[in-house]
Amino acid sequence: MIHYSLYTELDRLPRRFSKKEKSVLQVIIDESLTNFIFDGIKRKTGMHQETLSRTLARLEQAGIITKTSEGYAVADNAKEHFPIPLGYSSSSIHVPLVQTILPQDVDLECILSGLQGKWFGILRWFGRSKTESSITLKWLTEDGKVQIEALFSDSSLSIEGKLQNNKDLSSAIKASHQLMEQIIKLYSKQKNAIL
Repeated sequence: MIHYSLYTELDRLPRRFSKKEKSVLQVIIDESLTNFIFDGIKRKTGMHQETLSRTLARLEQAGIITKTSEGYAVADNAKEHFPIPLGYSSSSIHVPLVQTILPQDVDLECILSGLQGKWFGILRWFGRSKTESSITLKWLTEDGKVQIEALFSDSSLSIEGKLQNNKDLSSAIKASHQLMEQIIKLYSKQKNAIL
């Protein structure tokens, strides 16, 4: 929860934050992130490791993010107080890749915990966003050109790719298949799984 003193600070963010800090904030806003890892933001922004480390430290000092054992968490309600837009725009191409209904006996919590923070195939963990009705898990390819998102809502799963250009479509399709393979493996390990 954001404390009253932080509300005053947030009112001054546009003047106080550097271009690099605004770049990280823009990713947080664009992706609706609630949690993320250092390497994910590094791939997404293209910042040098030391620069990003200092940038995240300043955002942490401002109370916007907190360091956790799993990476970073965005302060509750912090995004509601950012002036949007911050001056950046996303020009990525959004491509629906997989849409399916999950089996009734699936233990969604087991699937989510088995996927969060994991690297597999060409995918590297980026972060997560959460609403009242859904959870979206996010990965980036090693080169950062493709982002894969798995949206779990009620009993459905949608996997979408965000591409820098159409040449990356093949990589996005392969990555979505690798993700589905991981989900099927996790489901098959569950006690009551019907295959």
